[in-house]
Amino acid sequence: MSDLIIRFDGIRATTRACIDAPPASGVDPCQVTLPMVDDADPSAAAHHVRFDRQGDQYILSPANPGDTLTWVASHPNLPEILQTLRITQSLLRGNELGVYASATQIFFYVANYIATGEARNSRGELIDHAAMANGLLETFTDSGDRTLTDFVGRLSFLRGQDWLGAEARERLRGVVDLMDFGPRYRAFRRHFINEEEYARFDSLPRERQEQLQAITNFCREMVVAHALEQPVRFSRAFLAANAAYQTLYAAELNDGTRLDFCTSVEDALRELRGDRGVPPVFMEECHQALRLIDMPVVDAVRESLRASLLSASGTRRLQESIAEESGDANMTVEWLGRQGDEEGGRIGEVAQILLRHLQVRVPEEEGVAPEISLDVTSAAVEINLLIDAQTVRRREYILAALALLRTLFGTDGEGLDQRVFAGGEYRELSWTLTPSRRGELAGLIRSIEGRLGSSEAGTDVWLPILEGVVCGVGVAGIVLSETLPQIRDEADLRLGLGTASSGLTGLGCAALGGHFLWPAVAPDAVHNAYLWDGLTSLGGSLVGAGLYLLISLLAGGQTPPIGSPRFPVDEYGP
Repeated sequence: MSDLIIRFDGIRATTRACIDAPPASGVDPCQVTLPMVDDADPSAAAHHVRFDRQGDQYILSPANPGDTLTWVASHPNLPEILQTLRITQSLLRGNELGVYASATQIFFYVANYIATGEARNSRGELIDHAAMANGLLETFTDSGDRTLTDFVGRLSFLRGQDWLGAEARERLRGVVDLMDFGPRYRAFRRHFINEEEYARFDSLPRERQEQLQAITNFCREMVVAHALEQPVRFSRAFLAANAAYQTLYAAELNDGTRLDFCTSVEDALRELRGDRGVPPVFMEECHQALRLIDMPVVDAVRESLRASLLSASGTRRLQESIAEESGDANMTVEWLGRQGDEEGGRIGEVAQILLRHLQVRVPEEEGVAPEISLDVTSAAVEINLLIDAQTVRRREYILAALALLRTLFGTDGEGLDQRVFAGGEYRELSWTLTPSRRGELAGLIRSIEGRLGSSEAGTDVWLPILEGVVCGVGVAGIVLSETLPQIRDEADLRLGLGTASSGLTGLGCAALGGHFLWPAVAPDAVHNAYLWDGLTSLGGSLVGAGLYLLISLLAGGQTPPIGSPRFPVDEYGP
């Protein structure tokens, strides 16, 4: 069955009789007329229903038309309406504000919440508790200290009434607690606005009013979230407040005499939250949120995950995941992030692949967190192709892939919760992975670990062996060019083979020596052995060949001619 709903925006000011205590005898002149609709058809014309006070309670007045009495009686929540009236009566008793329609509407608004637990706007439409708390904080914080004191006093009086049930009493306690946040709301907004100027709000230009309103809306939202122990949200109010802040204080921000918006928010939150402190990495998330709010949810999830992985805190997590492996390779995540032209270096390149194959499902229900998964097969193919395309830099990509996979999915592919931006707030999302996908992930991680082992063996074992072989071949060539008569006696052949062998000797021996020397001499500088050995071998080759040519020149007085003379002669002529 449908319920009765009070249309608060149609409530008129109460009468003086309802502010006064009920008479000891005789007829009570206090009457209240409420505009009400059926929640099955809230847009219909309201029924104006009269209620009469009897003592400290109200009854449905028999003076109502018969069809009105029948309509009201057909709804099961009439007792809740009567309870709302009784609570309102307690709030209005002796309160001069009751002669104002706006104040009476607010009292009914609060009373209805205490009686039913439902938060409704002025039209009777359901709203969330945060929106209701926001409205109350706005109404009473700047309504004057006496008004606030009187209202809190009436709420406290109401808490002592035996007829108020336990659930209603708990909701009443929540309203009283919220009223206590008025001074804290003022303190919060002082980080953003001048209170003296705000006190002259009605006399300010319209543009200035809109800017101040945008900032105070955001401030209330943050204070209410704290009061209700909700997470920090970066909503449209946050974006509007930032825009207003940039306009209001453009000159001060430009010359550095005013803190930027996110820093002001952090300072205000730290003061508000006290021992609770600000959320971790708040500044990173605040600056990111300014870019992410207008993005579609799927794009915001991807971008926030990318930013998280490439942030300072993300770098620490990535480093922890490959601490041993990066130590062995002398390739930290920070160093990997600086290699190449892509943002985030090698980490960024591999992250782009994973994010391309990230699957995000956005539920139709508002406020429900999205689900994230990964197309493991496609991601694995692309990652392996990227690694296979490398030569001397292969290990950099292997380490980057391993760090990202372990940070996102752990060592066994089960998936680790990730903090992403979705629905106006940063939240921890769990991976939605089928058993088969978990198996694929575990296999991919093991495969990358295996490739790292092969890369290490290539660098630490096979590379010096190859360099030693090249060095040995070069030495053998020099020996042959100097000892084998068939070569030694042919000047051009001797010079050619000797020079090539010397270059080869310099190449191999210098690379072999550098392979072990450079890590010992400059351990912090050597990250990629292939590059260092390659540069060392190039220098060794040039030195080796150059020395051989120099020695040959000095030994023979001149460099022997390369090739046979075209017209050979002896001492007697041709």
